Amino acid sequence: MEWELQYNVNTKSVYIPVDLYINQSDSIFNTCELILYNHLDPELLEFHYPEYNPKQNCSPYEPITVLKDAKVNVTEKAQGYSCRARCLYNNRDLKYIADSWVKVPSVKIFECDIVETDCDPPTLLGSKESFIHSQIYEKKALPLSLAYLKEELGAVQMEFLNKVGYNTRPNAFPLFF
Repeated sequence: MEWELQYNVNTKSVYIPVDLYINQSDSIFNTCELILYNHLDPELLEFHYPEYNPKQNCSPYEPITVLKDAKVNVTEKAQGYSCRARCLYNNRDLKYIADSWVKVPSVKIFECDIVETDCDPPTLLGSKESFIHSQIYEKKALPLSLAYLKEELGAVQMEFLNKVGYNTRPNAFPLFF
């Protein structure tokens, strides 16, 4: 296989365009042709059932615990169940740190992103219910950061000043006017 390289050197550019002339019969990409099937072929249409829905008789799983506004509550289906919940925190890639269990329903606010719930059935014949809830719990650290910047570093807060442009210079113009 013989390759020809052609370099176009331009002193104003750091890129050097290279054209490779490859014999098409030797290319590994020309070994299999793409077969275009006619999806409307009568032979294939006998296997097409547009009304078939594999989920038609299925009911979606709904957990018996609900996480809303950082509080865990139980639904009506949880009558008789003994439920508890705890926060899970990430500890590197494969491990986690778990808080102690809290009986639910309770007024405790779960200040974490992942909450695990575990419900034991009222009888031995019932099934145990466990679920992992997720939320985005925002830590309100900005007021503390602003106070630190103002008191310790002497920062000045520019109220109602937002980003004007993509660079530093356009964003600095409102400071002077």
